[in-house]
Amino acid sequence: MEIKEQLGVYFSLVPEFRNQHYLSYKLNDILLLFMCGMLCGLRDFDEIHELLEDRWIVLSKHVDCEKLPCAMTFSNIISAPRQTHESNKKEHH
Repeated sequence: MEIKEQLGVYFSLVPEFRNQHYLSYKLNDILLLFMCGMLCGLRDFDEIHELLEDRWIVLSKHVDCEKLPCAMTFSNIISAPRQTHESNKKEHH
């Protein structure tokens, strides 16, 4: 089993909160690309995007994306579960 398939098992545990009609990128691909940046020690979305852009020729062979998602896409997807959780906490207090 390839690493992407192995990670896909874990990524499938992450709930998909996005509207299915407006998806440009698969959640598994976003998480895989984001994880690559994190493993390189980067925490800033712009820095992660820049790194991925520099290595897109290699990375694009391992994801189902025609083009690299922008830094804002990473930010929106990675930050949304935290924002949803914080909204839910406020509603219950």
